[in-house]
Amino acid sequence: MKARRTAGEVAGARLPIGDLLSLVGLIAVAVVSLTLLTGNLPLGAGGGDGGGDGGGGGAFRTPTPSNVVIVDPRADVPGTIVYVKAGNIWLQHGEKAVALTDGGRDAMPSFTADGQWIYFIRTADELGRWTVGGVFARYLLDMPTLMRVPADGSGPA
Repeated sequence: MKARRTAGEVAGARLPIGDLLSLVGLIAVAVVSLTLLTGNLPLGAGGGDGGGDGGGGGAFRTPTPSNVVIVDPRADVPGTIVYVKAGNIWLQHGEKAVALTDGGRDAMPSFTADGQWIYFIRTADELGRWTVGGVFARYLLDMPTLMRVPADGSGPA
């Protein structure tokens, strides 16, 4: 009596159909995950190439976060911008960039309405204690502090 072959039998080895389908599913999930991580998942309904300023469909691109400033020193942009680089507050006017702070713990700069001051958040490590069940537990906290510096860079924060 001859043995019956199962679906998915390859080169004499028996592979149940459920195992084969699971393997195909894992490969599909891996491909989709890889395309999501690289930002190349085609989601647009349009026929564009996905380039330029985001119009025209095409490939899905992760937008640049609003707190990231890419400064092109060749750009002839009128006015002054304030940004954070390596945890320090910087001012850029034309091709000239000036660091206003140097502690490496600053974030979220913003001009005042009159343009005379720049407010920002500075974090500092502080030791905190909290009672849990009658026992003090110690924690290392990042404490934010609202700071300001003159927009012309003339004084310390």
